[in-house]
Amino acid sequence: MVNRRDRTERFKKGGRVKPDSLVREASLTFKDRLQLLLMAMRDSIAQNKAIDLSTTPHREITEALHTLVYEQGDQTELQIKYDDGSRAKPFAVRTLWLPDLVPQWKPDQALNIGTLTYRHLDYDQYVDVYLIRDRETRPLTNSQIDALAYDRMLEILSDPLLERESHIGIYQTGLAPLAIGMYRAVVEHLIHRRQRNLAPLCILPIYYADKNSRASGNIWS
Repeated sequence: MVNRRDRTERFKKGGRVKPDSLVREASLTFKDRLQLLLMAMRDSIAQNKAIDLSTTPHREITEALHTLVYEQGDQTELQIKYDDGSRAKPFAVRTLWLPDLVPQWKPDQALNIGTLTYRHLDYDQYVDVYLIRDRETRPLTNSQIDALAYDRMLEILSDPLLERESHIGIYQTGLAPLAIGMYRAVVEHLIHRRQRNLAPLCILPIYYADKNSRASGNIWS
């Protein structure tokens, strides 16, 4: 903090003082933020306490949940709460394992799902169907958005046409509760799929896309 006297002296000497609000620490990398989130999630699991994921970016949540779902150890649950006071259904972790040979992603055969309308209109050209309309979320609590995303995703995954080898690209456009509910359905479906010895399913999270490039996450399979 620079007091008034120090500021005056520096201006007399021709110096400049930046407002404190503009002084920022160096930003953490995505990898660092992901590791911090994983630490917080594992701590919540160990203490059987709910973690608030209301404002955590959906990309970090998706990749952290992927790590925990495929992590070795006894199956357990992550308790989740939201800042509006609502609670989500627990998220099952340490429940899956990646096959020895992860099926090759086939974009030309993929069903492309957008998570929420009116967030990235430029995604309309890539998306076959949207999971939730933006206006549907407006009267809902965060846990209700979570539950709606879970139901909608489970409905899509239950289509008999997806019992053969299938590929799904998910164009994610925000809302942490939506991502959590959606991937809760993905995990439950993949468990069910393995129990029935169905053909492989590849689900690829897509966080950014334009005609020249895209950023995607780890495959759920």
